[in-house]
Amino acid sequence: MSLIVSRLYPSPPNFTAFEFAEDEFFPEGITVNGDTLYISSLKSGEIRTLNVNSGEVDTLVAAGVDGIGSSWGLTFDRANNLLLACGNGPFGQPAGSDGVNAVRAFEPNTGVMVKKWSLPQGGVCNMVALDIDGNLYIADVGAPRVVRVDRRTDDVSVWVEDSRWQSDTGFFLAGIANDGAGNFYVHDASNTVYRIPVGRDGAAGTPIAQTVQDADGNPFALIGVDGLAFAGASASGADKGALLTTNTDFQSGLGDIVRLEIQENDVLVAQRVVHDLQVPASIFVDGKTVYTSELQALALLNGTAPQTPFRVLRFELQ
Repeated sequence: MSLIVSRLYPSPPNFTAFEFAEDEFFPEGITVNGDTLYISSLKSGEIRTLNVNSGEVDTLVAAGVDGIGSSWGLTFDRANNLLLACGNGPFGQPAGSDGVNAVRAFEPNTGVMVKKWSLPQGGVCNMVALDIDGNLYIADVGAPRVVRVDRRTDDVSVWVEDSRWQSDTGFFLAGIANDGAGNFYVHDASNTVYRIPVGRDGAAGTPIAQTVQDADGNPFALIGVDGLAFAGASASGADKGALLTTNTDFQSGLGDIVRLEIQENDVLVAQRVVHDLQVPASIFVDGKTVYTSELQALALLNGTAPQTPFRVLRFELQ
């Protein structure tokens, strides 16, 4: 067990930075339940917990558990009090061996694995979203598809697959988010956002590419997208809410958090809300409070030394 330093950054919006000194950590997935922040390591596969009040950090899931080589997205299933974690083969070889690439459910206090849903052949688990019934929807970075897990039957199936999500990069879907109004949103390697309407029978409708523009109606080009989260609608229901996504220039290694306000006619109005982060990865939203992890993926991809300490940042949406 160790204690990490939390400090408040003075630039608006004010950041609280939770720091990790180890040069091999590479924080990827994040989620929060109560006072506990859960953080996964893309490099080692371990999952840590951090008390956001005391700064106390501990290892919940050790590296190598159940053959996990790298841990990706995290989601907290509050209805069942479980931590859902995307675990794959080692980074750089994410396909792993049969059965490794899966969503695993861990007891959130002990780290005991209580459930596992392996992805179909070729799948690499990137991020998980839930529907109101607790079914899982998995953004597959290893194939152009969303995979669904039926929580009543544990059946794992391809919910929707789309040839537009094909990519020569070998990376397909990045983030996935549920707007709570009958739609899931995903974005792909071409940095295009899609809305997937959900039918009354739970089937996926045809994914609809979104038009992204700035407040003046000019095209807004997303780049290097990764994390995706729904930021909620107003209490009055007068708006459709917004998405938050990461947006990274992999030439400079600097990235932003971009707010995408959901409009009629499949239009998203973009506004940068945070600038100059070190390759931000995941996003977690709790009301007006936002957490994001600085993965520093360029160092991992290039085999160069990262800038330590790694940071998970917390800030308030204005």
